[in-house]
Amino acid sequence: MSGKLVKIKINLKKLDKSRFYVGEQGTYCDLDVWINQEKDSYGYDASVNQTQSKEERVSKVPKIYVGNGWKNYGWDNNKQQRPSGEQVAADIDDGDEIPF
Repeated sequence: MSGKLVKIKINLKKLDKSRFYVGEQGTYCDLDVWINQEKDSYGYDASVNQTQSKEERVSKVPKIYVGNGWKNYGWDNNKQQRPSGEQVAADIDDGDEIPF
């Protein structure tokens, strides 16, 4: 298999659900993934935001950042690990159910 893999994680609580739309096979949310040249201070290579309309971009409406990610496979021929210090969702019990 050729290609490059970026692992991302999304904070579902940050998604603006008014931007969801129904398609033929389910409910969708458009996202943009930005791959950065250098890691941020937490070790992530990528950031994720909800897609903006042209009008929002022209009006300079702030982006809704919903997650981040890291280069995992196919980058420099090495599999990279998840940035350290991150809790896995299964380890977190915040008592809140996903609203959909």
